Amino acid sequence: MTDDTIEDTIKSLNDICVAILQTNRNIAQDILIGKLSFASTTVGVSALVASLGTAGTGTAIASLSGAASTSATLAWIGGSVVVGGAMLTGGAIAVAVGSVYLYNGKKRVFDELCQYEKEIVNASMKMIKELQEEQKSQTKATKHDIAVLCDRVLYPLLINIYDYTDDISSNLNTRYKKKFADARIGLMRCVENLRSV
Repeated sequence: MTDDTIEDTIKSLNDICVAILQTNRNIAQDILIGKLSFASTTVGVSALVASLGTAGTGTAIASLSGAASTSATLAWIGGSVVVGGAMLTGGAIAVAVGSVYLYNGKKRVFDELCQYEKEIVNASMKMIKELQEEQKSQTKATKHDIAVLCDRVLYPLLINIYDYTDDISSNLNTRYKKKFADARIGLMRCVENLRSV
């Protein structure tokens, strides 16, 4: 995974969060400098992939396929499925986001987002953090790790984003609708690039 690919993915995920929250803040920078923190974190992509572990049923996520795999993975990262042993704690991130992104005119408060918007923001922010850890890591991710990250995390997140595109866009003003559309396309390109590695 090249530094450019990591940067492009972080930028796309950041722009998705920025659009949904309708803010000018650089969320990725806030995460990097610790303004937004998480209850727990792994250390980069390799540790993330290793920790994918098991679904709530005890079944290895890697052994699942189709909708079961997508649901288990999204529950694990905090997307699409509301419950689950998600690696990110919704309450912790909601408090962090709520304290940084105060309601001011056009900005949207995290607590007032639709559930699917919260889930997408949560998962995107967690992935930003993991990719930032990867950038600092001495050991770079293997091709297998990249494939797992792409297929089990980023691709399901992208599908989730596209599933809710119309609903999310209807909640945004014109400027942020465009930013959201550009961010979706950017993330799709990142996923395509990662799948070709």
